[in-house]
Amino acid sequence: MLGVSATTDAALRTMNEFLSWLAGLSAQELPPGDDLRFEFLSLPQGRMGLFALIGLAAILGFTYLIYRRDAKRLSWGRRSTLLVLRVIALLLVAFVLLEPSLVKVSRVVRPGEVILLVDASQSMGHCDSYRRSEAYAEAWKRIGVENLGETARMELAKKLLAQPGLVEALASKNRVRAYLFGSAIRPAPEKTPVAALPAEEDSEAKPERARNVLPPAPEFLLEKFIADEGSSNLTAAVRQALEASRDARIASVVLLTDGRRNAGGSLEEVGKYLEARKVESLLVVPIGDPAETWSVSIRDLTAAERVFKGDPLKVAAVLQAQGYDAQSIEAKLELLDKDGQVLRELATKGVELGGEESLTTVEFPPVELKKEGQFTLRVSLTPPEGEDFDEERHRVLRQVEVLGESLRVLLVAGGPSHEYRTLRTQLMRDRTMDLACWLLSADIDFPQDGNTPIKALPKSAEKVDEFDVVILMDVLHRPDTILVPREFIEELAKGVLERGMGLWWVMGEKSSARAAEPGAPLKALVDLMPIVPDFSDPHRELGFSRYFKSQQAYRLSKSGRGHRICRILEDETLNATLWEKLPGFHWSFPVARAKPAAQILIEHPDENLRMASGPRPLLAMQYVGAGRVLWSGTDELYRWRAVAEEAYNRFWVKGLRFLYEGRLAGGNSRYQLGLSVEKLSLGKELELYLRARNERLEPLVADEVAVQLEAPSGKRHQLLLEPQGRETGRFFKIFRPGELGRWHVSIRGAVKGDTKAAAQAAFLVERSELENRGPMALAELQRLAAALGSKALLPDQLLEQAGKVPSRSTTETFLRPYPLWDKWVTLGLLLLFLSVEWVLRKRWDLL
Repeated sequence: MLGVSATTDAALRTMNEFLSWLAGLSAQELPPGDDLRFEFLSLPQGRMGLFALIGLAAILGFTYLIYRRDAKRLSWGRRSTLLVLRVIALLLVAFVLLEPSLVKVSRVVRPGEVILLVDASQSMGHCDSYRRSEAYAEAWKRIGVENLGETARMELAKKLLAQPGLVEALASKNRVRAYLFGSAIRPAPEKTPVAALPAEEDSEAKPERARNVLPPAPEFLLEKFIADEGSSNLTAAVRQALEASRDARIASVVLLTDGRRNAGGSLEEVGKYLEARKVESLLVVPIGDPAETWSVSIRDLTAAERVFKGDPLKVAAVLQAQGYDAQSIEAKLELLDKDGQVLRELATKGVELGGEESLTTVEFPPVELKKEGQFTLRVSLTPPEGEDFDEERHRVLRQVEVLGESLRVLLVAGGPSHEYRTLRTQLMRDRTMDLACWLLSADIDFPQDGNTPIKALPKSAEKVDEFDVVILMDVLHRPDTILVPREFIEELAKGVLERGMGLWWVMGEKSSARAAEPGAPLKALVDLMPIVPDFSDPHRELGFSRYFKSQQAYRLSKSGRGHRICRILEDETLNATLWEKLPGFHWSFPVARAKPAAQILIEHPDENLRMASGPRPLLAMQYVGAGRVLWSGTDELYRWRAVAEEAYNRFWVKGLRFLYEGRLAGGNSRYQLGLSVEKLSLGKELELYLRARNERLEPLVADEVAVQLEAPSGKRHQLLLEPQGRETGRFFKIFRPGELGRWHVSIRGAVKGDTKAAAQAAFLVERSELENRGPMALAELQRLAAALGSKALLPDQLLEQAGKVPSRSTTETFLRPYPLWDKWVTLGLLLLFLSVEWVLRKRWDLL
């Protein structure tokens, strides 16, 4: 039998090779699963097939009758020869009409998909006790987890995914797409990412290149699964994952999460969306302890951001306890220097915590700091017996700036506008500011306002240098009168460029257009603006008393959402919400374009006023020479004062402090590092800026500049900054820190061998205030699973259920014909038989 089978296989191979040669496929190899078959493409079917068969028989019978009548004198053998030749020629014609073809059959597997979603929010970094959750504790132990109380939730999820055969079981019938999620999804890190299948149109056009097997199971880089997302939006994660697989049939959604959500819609909404997509299986594995967590933690630390040297500083911490009975714990307050080294212990205080009082505020004795500079306050807790010390829960840092003297501010305004009056009053009341005002529209003998009034605008470098920051607010310009001395303009421009002074332009609708127009005396200061004014249609938006009926809301740009100037509230999400609710503006200064090195912080929301390069700026900043320049496109912030006085004060003080930092460097360093924020939540992005000059103090020209980053753990690595825009000497990079604590950034010379020039900066990474901690939300996850007729699984049940996930893969068949009838062999045979018949008929005198 084996011999017969081998002979049959050999005959089939020979036939396939012959047919492939006829179709011109002799050089191609068939992919696995593809085959060849012979077909008549134009073979009539049904009644037409019967008529065609009758017609062919009639033609053959007619041919026989003709030869029988016309060739009577020939012998039977000669008549039979001519008849056979004619019949063969007719059959060849019929053969061509039936379009014989070699058909290549390709089979393409369209895999169903299993979506794996792993929660990467910061609550997944929490460790649980499992003291009252024996079922979950035993389940984790059965899959090999030791020291359960010391293993974070994300580590448990990684242990689960590392189970032998789990991912392979999910990928046995469908393709696996894995994502980490927080506020949105991102692909889970893999060693060899699964290659995407060919698109449908490509498969139909070239089916021989389509895959006909399922992709292999993904190999995850579990060490890169990090719980660093600042928020958790399960609803958005499911929607985005299903949208990414909108062309596939979803076999199952596997969800590994603790259920701690702080954003997005309800779980019922998730269930309805899964039903609408006809997802057949939902496997929910809760990660964490469903019982109340036994832990103490520091929820918040309150202290002033700035304090004068020698003034008392009040510090208070909010402590939280979960699961414990009332007991006494110790809280310690320490002072750290800018490098994170402990300078001294400031206070230690015992506090009663636990029981019915889950939250307690501890107030430390007032602290007096007698040295100027940047310092860090650190509050630490000694956890109860049985709870290990956790850096994230039991220690909180807060930065404080100790001021030696007030910041000197000169406010130059065209007239007593609402913005001028509001800002003047606010800065005069602020103890960290020393304000001098100069009202250009006032009479000569008018007593100017301020904490330290001036009798004239300064004209010498020494007098200009008495101020740290100058605010130009809707500056008045009259062609027939010199209101702003030329010497003041020149020395102020030099002070910004060379000595690091800060300049804040505030545009107003009354006078700013004339002051900024080409050829105006203020050109040296206008050139320092981060924007280029638009004078193409001055009558449309410029001019006092222009009426703009609708109020527009301020819209933070991507850079502005994290920039310290716009960070009125520390939490980024709450801060963005505050900006949306603050009173808006009516008028804004027209802008042609932003300069290449400018950073836009606030945008105009009206798309009708959009520039060619993007939305119109409302607040922009730029490093200019040794100094910094801020530009405000409206003078209507005073509207905040009635409903959000603290927000108004914080915004102006933060902006002035930012401008003052350029003065601190004084233009003496070849390198100036800038940070978009000094404090951010874990998982958020930070923008690094660098102004670099070479040994001749010219802007540095380089493809990249390396800075050194030092993580709180002491680990160091290099970050390459890229050129920013078209302006030389400016470099920029977006960085996402992955550790909590104080980070340090430094540069030790962009030129090889240069170790003298240096710049450094520091920022603090904190846990997100909105990403709440607590027990695993078992009830919510059970409700989600029940929406699709399932139930929440114990960790050791996932492997069994993974093997039961149905296949949603489908196999599609593509046919590609290779015609045989239009080959030269067919035509040659037809001509051969007709020619032989014609020669014989002539030879036998039948023509």
